[in-house]
Amino acid sequence: MIQEETSTEQQAHVLVVDDSRLMRVAIKRILQQDYQLTEANDGEQGWEMLINDDSIQVVISDLTMPNLDGFGLLEKIRSSDDERIKNIPVIIITGDEDDEVKKTRAFDCGASDFVTKPFDSVMLRARTKAHVQHDETARKLTAATSALEENTTIDPLTGLANKRHFFERGQECIAFAKRHNTNMSVILLEVDLFDIFFIKNGQEAANKVTKTIASILSSNLRKEDTAARIGIAKFALILVNSNPSGVSNLASRIQTEIHEEAFSTPKKSDLLTVSMGVASTGVVPDYDFEKIMSVAGEQLAIAIEKSGNTIEYAQEVSAEKTTSVQE
Repeated sequence: MIQEETSTEQQAHVLVVDDSRLMRVAIKRILQQDYQLTEANDGEQGWEMLINDDSIQVVISDLTMPNLDGFGLLEKIRSSDDERIKNIPVIIITGDEDDEVKKTRAFDCGASDFVTKPFDSVMLRARTKAHVQHDETARKLTAATSALEENTTIDPLTGLANKRHFFERGQECIAFAKRHNTNMSVILLEVDLFDIFFIKNGQEAANKVTKTIASILSSNLRKEDTAARIGIAKFALILVNSNPSGVSNLASRIQTEIHEEAFSTPKKSDLLTVSMGVASTGVVPDYDFEKIMSVAGEQLAIAIEKSGNTIEYAQEVSAEKTTSVQE
């Protein structure tokens, strides 16, 4: 049964995972004056506590437990998609029965530190304090980074506008189009089957694809247009003072250039395709940017459902007119 010790809000929160009540009591006696302690009697309970309580800063765990042992708990933590959980310090409790092979395995699984039974109270306090301070520093850095990202307008990987700036720019462009009674178009673009490419080839290859597509988009736009990365493999374009023929030509050109690009991977060169959805003020006459984005999103979904490598338009677009959006 999970037991939780009450404490002041200022105390750091430590999760103790051990199937031995005597060991949990021993740890509690040493740490309870300085930390808020939560106890779990196996790895499964510890994992549930960890994913549901983001105040936990350090985990102290035994290796040998029923249901989910210390190795399994470590693997869950280090493979988590949640950066807070993935990077949390984990102190492993070891005893005489735990040989060097087990300790090496625990280290390989991501253990931050080891404490040997029977506990040296001074050592346990020192190790816990050091890792609590490490976690607090990491949290402050994460908070500062998040604040910086919220205030910037640039996607750090591609150099394109980020999602927040894209929507701000969209409101500005729609206001201009309304004042001057001109057309404005939006193209939403998503790489087909990007998740499969990522799984097969890894982060580095995926980043290369993302940056290459960003470069293709930038090279095909005028200065007054805007390109943004608004998802992992999703991009958006704002085309001001555009016309249906120019938008159609541009979309086709981008689609062709991306498809012809050979993306080198450790095993081979892959050819990727993209799906696009296009909408403009011509189909949203009240000049509402959110509505234009919604319509473009609907068209993108249709293109993806058609197995990708497709461009879907919210209205009939003739590619035979000579005016190009890049002119």
